[in-house]
Amino acid sequence: MTSYAPPPARTGAAPVDRIPVSLLTGFLGAGKTTLLNKLMKHPAMAGTAVLINEFGEVGIDHHLVEQLDDTMVLLDSGCLCCSVQGDLIAALKQLHLRSSKREIPPITRVVIETTGLADPVPVIYTLMEERFVAARFVCDSVLTVVDATHGLS
Repeated sequence: MTSYAPPPARTGAAPVDRIPVSLLTGFLGAGKTTLLNKLMKHPAMAGTAVLINEFGEVGIDHHLVEQLDDTMVLLDSGCLCCSVQGDLIAALKQLHLRSSKREIPPITRVVIETTGLADPVPVIYTLMEERFVAARFVCDSVLTVVDATHGLS
């Protein structure tokens, strides 16, 4: 007969496995959604949750993403860098909870596509400083898409 033994108490030596978060940023029309669509077709991106931040009267990016399912969240109440950090925290908590309850497939990575207006620094700060989020997610990379035609101007 096998008995369950609780894991040893954490001493701070070994960090908990956290879900990597990639921030996809760039100006409006730079190609963020196009890149996201190409990335999401790659088999290595299985298990990826996508958060799309849209700003403005009519958001269209979430309609342009080809792979829509329960692991895609639309944050459309404002710009992530200033007014919707609470929405970001709530969305990440909800994804974690739903994945833990097995309501959605296990999440192995998160991609956050920001609006073209967003400064990525406050988003990174939220990922690092909000207690629940920082314990379960880690900013893995910031990908900035630049329009080749207008990038140098």
